[in-house]
Amino acid sequence: MGKRTDNEENLKRYLERLAELQKEGNLVPSPDLPTDKLIQHLAAEGEKLLKTSKVIGKVQPKKNDKEKLSNALGLTSKNPYIRARIMVLQKYPAWRRAEIGRMEQAGDINNKFYEEFVHEIGIVGDKLSEK
Repeated sequence: MGKRTDNEENLKRYLERLAELQKEGNLVPSPDLPTDKLIQHLAAEGEKLLKTSKVIGKVQPKKNDKEKLSNALGLTSKNPYIRARIMVLQKYPAWRRAEIGRMEQAGDINNKFYEEFVHEIGIVGDKLSEK
């Protein structure tokens, strides 16, 4: 019996929230349409809500997207050592790339692991600059 009351309460809250949204977004109630037309209508109403929403414009690109852009720009750089850095980082596993990033951010670059990284960049950069 408690479940039915919860469902009725949820339906009541849903209908109240729907009424609020309809007032805020000047939306009209969904008409009685065949399923495919109703879906199109609801999608259009959803787009309308998104356009008026305060969330739009605050979407940040994913970190992975920023990394891809950085890599793409680095690989087209005229500086062979920038291209070499990207190439060396791409060859490393994700955990090692993250560790290199942590070292650089913290300024903890006086260790043999970072020195090996810089040495590899130098070798690849030298080869690229000869071309």
